[in-house]
Amino acid sequence: MGDARVIVPVGRGIDFWFEHGVTVTADFMSEREQPEAQERAAL
Repeated sequence: MGDARVIVPVGRGIDFWFEHGVTVTADFMSEREQPEAQERAAL
């Protein structure tokens, strides 16, 4: 794995994520306050 860190659910292997995908509750980030994009100089 080199310099990587692998974090897996307790009691389950990383295969769990590949089999079931990442899941979140319906209200995940429902109240996120995202400001408008800033004006930036062109590159």
